[in-house]
Amino acid sequence: MKIAITGANGFVGSNLVKHFQGCSVIALVRKNSDCSLLNDFHDTITVDYSNIESMKTVLCGVDVVIHNAGLTRAVDWQQMYRANVVTTSQIIQAVNQAPSISRFIQISSLAASHPAYRGEEVSESDRPLPLTWYGKSKMLAEKITRQSCEKPWSIVRPCSVYGEGERDFLQLFQMVKKGFILQAGKPDNRLNLIHVSELCTFIELVMNCPEAVGEIFNANDGEIYQQDQFIAVLKDILKPKHSLALRLPDSIVRLYARYGDIIGKLKHQPQLINSQKILELFGDPWLGSITKARETLKWDPKPQFEKHLSETIKWYETSGWL
Repeated sequence: MKIAITGANGFVGSNLVKHFQGCSVIALVRKNSDCSLLNDFHDTITVDYSNIESMKTVLCGVDVVIHNAGLTRAVDWQQMYRANVVTTSQIIQAVNQAPSISRFIQISSLAASHPAYRGEEVSESDRPLPLTWYGKSKMLAEKITRQSCEKPWSIVRPCSVYGEGERDFLQLFQMVKKGFILQAGKPDNRLNLIHVSELCTFIELVMNCPEAVGEIFNANDGEIYQQDQFIAVLKDILKPKHSLALRLPDSIVRLYARYGDIIGKLKHQPQLINSQKILELFGDPWLGSITKARETLKWDPKPQFEKHLSETIKWYETSGWL
């Protein structure tokens, strides 16, 4: 089986390349991409997703396309739309014209749905009501897949993903290691998590399940975590010499988010904390039901949060990131 992975240089993409090493894999990346996470993987191909004829050539002989390319943060809606919606449309045009392709799997996000209002877990059949540019772009990309993809398709909506190579959680780890813990939002804020290795296994289940064709699946490890629980495990692993915990007032966080917007536009580089991020931070929790995945995919996760978090931190330390 030959698998093409778009956005293969990123956090999830590079881990997918590693996960499917037993297959024939081609890693698709944009020009000038940072490919350090691919560790000089020999079947890396630089592509222009807008060049449909070129993409058809690249996809010749490919059986499965795992579409992972896109942005999670952007300085404006137009940048997010181009990266997540337009790119998806272009890739699907090429996929439709590639005779060998038998499956198209799109990596979307739980952000394409809606928060867990009143604490009720979100199901895949719920009406999408995304809060952010990212969520809206993923919702529109899903719509393109559902309406335009002529190949058997499936859509995966992961929750927050952590693991080796992830950079957003890294900033929290760095802060905790130094002994400073800045918290914002609701003190009892809850969330789903999934380690990147678990997500890769989940995607493989989708790829090999005929009943998954034409379906959308939430992906998480089956547990609900609290913000304070996450921090406590981090402190236990990192063992900072001292610890100072501060809960920031909402007004300060909102002010900092506006500052992040300004800096992002000046540097043409979106900041981790911005006005889009706090829409999620101060809202209801993001909790997705995996009942459908359990029944259709036989997804039976065995959460190993502390073990996975320890391994992730060890990787950061070994790689000089922490």
